[in-house]
Amino acid sequence: MRRKSSLITHIEFIGMVCGVNAGERKNKRVDLVILKAILSQLETMINYHNKLTVVRFDLHQQHYTPNNKHLDIYFKQVIKKAKRKYKTGRVAYGWVREVEKVKNQHYHCFIILDGNKVKNGYCFVDDIRKDWLFRTDSSFFIPDNPVHNLTRGNVREINEVIYRLSYLAKERGKGYKGEKARDYSTSRLK
Repeated sequence: MRRKSSLITHIEFIGMVCGVNAGERKNKRVDLVILKAILSQLETMINYHNKLTVVRFDLHQQHYTPNNKHLDIYFKQVIKKAKRKYKTGRVAYGWVREVEKVKNQHYHCFIILDGNKVKNGYCFVDDIRKDWLFRTDSSFFIPDNPVHNLTRGNVREINEVIYRLSYLAKERGKGYKGEKARDYSTSRLK
């Protein structure tokens, strides 16, 4: 069953209107369930921390898998490592599963950390890249500008992060999965 998607270019977030990135193709539809789940985690982290470090990365599979079990295990370990390394109790994360031209799934992912504790997000990206490559025969892709630092109340920084994270909610590539696989997952911080 497909979730409802919408053709939108902007969304309201904590009292401001922010741009949405639904990809570069003509059909720029966004899955609102996914987008709202992502924004919920961002808002929760903003409410707890005045500075955030947001990290974006992609994980590409060599082989199709009918579920996301390996990803759940990877994220549990990455979150545990981040909490221990940065001595923080809260880490938000999310991922979306996509299958497009190549029939092996790939994942677009993000992690949100307390920016007061993380001085260099690029070191964290390198750590999680090494963890993924050690565990799998798959690839880890770092997009341009994978690390964003955000200060509570800074409209420009918040807009940049939302535009970046909203790409994960694009409709294209979703829904091609095994019966027990999910299209997305996020932390459930409140």
